[in-house]
Amino acid sequence: MGQPDQTRVRASIRQFPLFVKLDKGQLDVLAEGARFLEVTRGDILWDNRTVAAGFYGVLDGRLKLALLSRCGREHVFDILLPGRSFGEYTIQSSAPCPLYVEALIKSEVLCLNRNQVLSAVERWPELSRSLVGALTDDLHRLLNNLATCCLQSATQRVAHYLLSQAERTNTANSYGTVTLPVCKAIVACSLDLSAETFSRELHRFEKDGLVAVNRRTIRIFDISRLQQFAF
Repeated sequence: MGQPDQTRVRASIRQFPLFVKLDKGQLDVLAEGARFLEVTRGDILWDNRTVAAGFYGVLDGRLKLALLSRCGREHVFDILLPGRSFGEYTIQSSAPCPLYVEALIKSEVLCLNRNQVLSAVERWPELSRSLVGALTDDLHRLLNNLATCCLQSATQRVAHYLLSQAERTNTANSYGTVTLPVCKAIVACSLDLSAETFSRELHRFEKDGLVAVNRRTIRIFDISRLQQFAF
């Protein structure tokens, strides 16, 4: 396989917030050794045996970041859409990670070489600050996920999820629209709920006139009332 087109690599790197402000010289350093990974549904990009490789960024498709117990119980931590990334922590650590990343549909991923990213971080302090910011965002998502699953009831989890995903208007009582990024079963898993419980809570909200459900599209008619269930 030949080397990827460097112009395309640089343009792809710029799609991620961590690197959006870099100049051409900085991008050239990161682009060295970069590669594109094409995966299909069900392919595992990363598991607890994966050797640290560096930065992974989703260019197209949809990936699942999850944890699987020895008994086969799964918890979905995040759904990675285009523009999202993972693996930043491996830039400074080669310790194995218990999480795994699976392609939910045909996807394309940009992989930046760990040594090249390290070299760029050492040369340009502003990139180091951006990396810390990215890791901080990941930590916040992890803590919010933990708080949701440990401290909230099923009703609160579903209401909070809908509110966090809604395309809101400026009017508090106007409806918002939620388009689930994946099937209901995977969303339920991300909330540490069974698919049946997630569907039951949606039906409850629908019966009360708070939402209307049409497959993966959910319209919220009363955000204020839904907030009462979330908090």
